[in-house]
Amino acid sequence: QYKGILDKMAGEVRPRIKSLRRSAEVVKVLTQYLFHEMGFHGNTVSYYDPDNSYLNQVIDRRVGIPITLSLVMWLLAKRLGLPLVGVGLPGHFLIRYEGGRNEIYIDTFNRGRVLTKEECTRFIKAAGYRYREEYFLTTTPPEVLVRMMRNLIFVYNQVKETQRVEWLSRYIEVIL
Repeated sequence: QYKGILDKMAGEVRPRIKSLRRSAEVVKVLTQYLFHEMGFHGNTVSYYDPDNSYLNQVIDRRVGIPITLSLVMWLLAKRLGLPLVGVGLPGHFLIRYEGGRNEIYIDTFNRGRVLTKEECTRFIKAAGYRYREEYFLTTTPPEVLVRMMRNLIFVYNQVKETQRVEWLSRYIEVIL
């Protein structure tokens, strides 16, 4: 069902980007569609709600956290043949558009705000981390899945759902 929803979304966006050549234009159309027309946005009210980490819930509710909103954009971009990848900064997850001369970083939690690498670096430093080039490496799908499960483990530990913590921990062990 959710593959179908993403396929439909891609079908709506495809004609809009078909003739665009500049990566900035493609990003603008994509973010306009997802965050303004479709209404996807970051959950600033209840960030630690477990539903923010389940892709089906994020698609249904159109609200999520950085990693799941990025995943929606990433899956949409994959269907469109766009060169988007995930970037797992410490404490935040972004999408990077790798087409053209300049990389474009997209903050899906903040309605598709476009960032430069320098702005991302300032964010990292403001969060108390030292700059490390490895923070900007492409995040693989298994790494995304593990990070999402670790987010859920954190949430479930807070509410003492030990069974769910154990299940997720075992899944992580299998993936790693």
